Amino acid sequence: MRLFARHRIDIGWLDLAFALRSLAVPSSGVPHSAIAAFWPREKRAVACLSVRTAFDALLAVLRLPAGSEIVMSAITIAGMQDIARHHGLVVRAVDINPGTLAPSPDAVAAAVSDRTRIILLAHLFGSRVDLAPLTQLRSPQILLVEDCAQSWTPTFHGSLEADVSLFSFGPIKTLTALGGAVATFRDAELASRFASRVDSYPELSRWWYAKRVIKYAALKFASAPLPYGMICRMVSALGGDVDRVVAGLTRGFGASPAVERFQRKPPRAMIALMTRRLAAPLDLSRRREAGAALMDLVPAERTPGSRSIDRTFWVTPMLFDDPDAMRAHLMRCGFDATCGTTSMRVIGDEPDRTTAASAMMQRILYMPSPAHLPERKLRELRGLLAVSPPHGPP
Repeated sequence: MRLFARHRIDIGWLDLAFALRSLAVPSSGVPHSAIAAFWPREKRAVACLSVRTAFDALLAVLRLPAGSEIVMSAITIAGMQDIARHHGLVVRAVDINPGTLAPSPDAVAAAVSDRTRIILLAHLFGSRVDLAPLTQLRSPQILLVEDCAQSWTPTFHGSLEADVSLFSFGPIKTLTALGGAVATFRDAELASRFASRVDSYPELSRWWYAKRVIKYAALKFASAPLPYGMICRMVSALGGDVDRVVAGLTRGFGASPAVERFQRKPPRAMIALMTRRLAAPLDLSRRREAGAALMDLVPAERTPGSRSIDRTFWVTPMLFDDPDAMRAHLMRCGFDATCGTTSMRVIGDEPDRTTAASAMMQRILYMPSPAHLPERKLRELRGLLAVSPPHGPP
């Protein structure tokens, strides 16, 4: 059975070949500073290994007193909360509106106290949060930080209102270099201290990156409909959990919470690939059009981010009362959807403050990327969703 994968790695065979060639000729690597050329000069861009590397390094150079508070979006990568706690910070999660995928300014303001030192908001699912209403909360003691890992586009270099912006080029991200990230700063002195910190880390070996390139080349081949369907059937026949297997293979750094594993410098071959990919033109119109065509079939209240800014449909989530039943139905029809084995989680220790986020994540189902579906299969998926009630398959 042909099965259309939930996510296709956004990299071509020529880019993978370039990465391997860069590994074979070490002198072809480019310095980390070359990445800064793709951001406006006033953004002060610094390359590093991952967004978690950047966040950990930022907290290390800030050296905030233990017990300082960080206000964070209720939905984010679980590892970000772990890093904050590793540095002695108290996490205050703030609920989000499923329509905008953003917390209300009033909710953020209510979460801020005299111990707050950072407000970290995540742009989710390929959309963006409007930070303009939050600028009144920024002060000499409070940094406004945005996690743009899921929202990079060629025209978005970070919000003007943000003190720090974090971008990811990890394995499943848009324009992936199979790793790598960029942090940008309004403050030159903070950027300099951050750059010194990440430059002090040991550089990952060429062999580490070679294994990564080979792994994701294999996953790119395996995600074609025919081999992917065969692999998923084999995993199921052996009693395995397809969701867990696929999520584990595509996760960039595994599930270990140890912060030290992120304290590394990307190999120069990775920086060379990031540079190549950033220099190449990128047209997201097909992804936007296909995503909108799919989402427009169902009521807005079932499509997270229906009122968000600049939807690029990095992923295409929908809400069902019984997402497991709908997932099984789509799988039988040849479409691989997932109920959320990504690393996105509802964070915080106060469930009564994150009710909207929790309700959304309990109902969420990520569709296979419509941009990678042939027109015939896109029409077929549209037909399946058009007749599916909120509770699941008909």
